[in-house]
Amino acid sequence: MSDYIRATSLLGINQLIAELGGCPRSLLAQSNIEVDFQQLDSQFMQYRDYIELLNSCAQSLDCFDFGLRLAARQHFDILGPIALVAQSGTTLAQVLSWVTKFLHVHCPAIAIAQTTVADSDEVLLSFEIALDPLPDISQVSELSIGLMVAIVRELTVESWSPLRVYLPSKIATNNYAYAKHFSAEVTGYRNFSGIVICKSDLNLPIKTKQSNQLQQSLGYLQSQGEHSLTLCDKVELIVKPLLAIEQCTNDNVAHILGLHTRQLHRLLQRENTSFIKLKNKVRSKLAWHYLTQTQLRFSHISELLGYQEQATFTAACQRWFKTSPRTIRKCT
Repeated sequence: MSDYIRATSLLGINQLIAELGGCPRSLLAQSNIEVDFQQLDSQFMQYRDYIELLNSCAQSLDCFDFGLRLAARQHFDILGPIALVAQSGTTLAQVLSWVTKFLHVHCPAIAIAQTTVADSDEVLLSFEIALDPLPDISQVSELSIGLMVAIVRELTVESWSPLRVYLPSKIATNNYAYAKHFSAEVTGYRNFSGIVICKSDLNLPIKTKQSNQLQQSLGYLQSQGEHSLTLCDKVELIVKPLLAIEQCTNDNVAHILGLHTRQLHRLLQRENTSFIKLKNKVRSKLAWHYLTQTQLRFSHISELLGYQEQATFTAACQRWFKTSPRTIRKCT
């Protein structure tokens, strides 16, 4: 079962639903979620059901920032053994390393990627959801990025803030909730969820937390194995955010992977693929999502995919889907 998430991700949701005038039991049942809130550590739920629950709560409770509100009630501890082991480190970089290696233990469908922004002292931390087809991820994305920022503050300095925040969905007309939570520029309708931080932030000392369960937690994580990606997977993971910040070149991707551009090409050739093929694979998945799950203008989608002309995007759709963007949207 790869589409699951630990039930600790529900911490605080029953109280929040009740405060907003809803019935926790009813809303959870509508999303096929049945858990014992006294024993969340030992339970799991389908990740798609969890995503549906967040969307349902936002809509039925008329609370556009439901994901952010839930993030404000949660802490690093929801990651269980990952949090215990990660907090044995001394810097934010070490915490991120542990989380990146073992986040799949919490939920195999999610991952965090760390990308150095070219010609700058900035680092992009992006949050990836590996579900196909991709559902409406607006609320779960805001929750995840909101929690990411809250955890960094929890572990380092309460007043810390990212430089910029990127979200995949439209930013609500009232930006107050976003400004209050992130204290940073927030941009919506990007290809990914993520934050941009200063490279120096990786050296921030953390508030370490020692536990008598440390060795037991470490042993458990090691028994599950580190998250491993093929070179093709790594390239696709990097391409997505780089498209959004207009830096998706083979030279930049190779640099992030610690490879020479020619070396990257040779390695991809051994896998019977190429940088262009992988880039177009990511573009086609994003295009299908935007055309079937959003009402974005075709010109906007073209821009998000890194095309300078809408006609180029239309031609690409004909190659990928054997039909036009207008027909795809009309038939879904």
